[in-house]
Amino acid sequence: MKNELKKIVEKCLKAAGEITAEYYTQDLAVVLKDASSPIFTIADKAAEEASRDVIAKMMPDANIIGEETGITKGSSNVTFVLDGIDGSTAFKSGRPTFMNLIGVTINGVPTVGGMGQPVLGDIIIASADDAFSSSDENKSLAQSILSVTTPEMFIDKRQVEAYEKLTRPVATTLYGGDAYNYFNIAKRRLDLDLAADLRYWDWVAILPIIQAYGGMMTDWQGKSLVTVDPIKENWDETKLEDYTVEVLCARNQDLHTQALEIIKAC
Repeated sequence: MKNELKKIVEKCLKAAGEITAEYYTQDLAVVLKDASSPIFTIADKAAEEASRDVIAKMMPDANIIGEETGITKGSSNVTFVLDGIDGSTAFKSGRPTFMNLIGVTINGVPTVGGMGQPVLGDIIIASADDAFSSSDENKSLAQSILSVTTPEMFIDKRQVEAYEKLTRPVATTLYGGDAYNYFNIAKRRLDLDLAADLRYWDWVAILPIIQAYGGMMTDWQGKSLVTVDPIKENWDETKLEDYTVEVLCARNQDLHTQALEIIKAC
């Protein structure tokens, strides 16, 4: 089953990536959304639709959740979770840190994930129980690079305090990056990422990849992100859009523990 799902994810990334790359050099009109995901373009929706076409042919009974294309219920226990372009602002601005994200859950549990950067040609496809790296160097926070897409995501006093405290002990903080930060954590080019407002489609594809590469990805209390199943619980698009989580991601458990100790105290 997992190998079949990986093949579907691979074809989805190829289809979505071709559409995204085609639109990348064009001057596209933008549609304003909300503060946490301020814009999208026709490329976002086109990339999702390209993935939907693949899924319809290869697993027509699957459920589908798309950021721009909504919820389609099927008869299967498999759900594909699509983020056509994660990092739409970067995409529109000509910065290749955006990614096509394809996540797959089985009975609500993120099981297979795919991330693709079509301009740079970077792709990862993994299942949660893959073991691509069995060991990692021990690093202190003082030797680590923290990534934060934007400090503007930290809204309330507790979030701001956690963000500011975590930036102090690390070697440096890198801003921008969107989902490409998680790609680089899996590849061990980055060490940590802190986020305060990830929606369901922002992390479902990423979690199995981080797990496969020996990393840790939890909420700010160290608890599992897997607490909801929008299909089983009959969520509509409004409830899905309103659901956000605070996320701490690290390249290994030791760094995650060090960082978690700091933000949990806030």
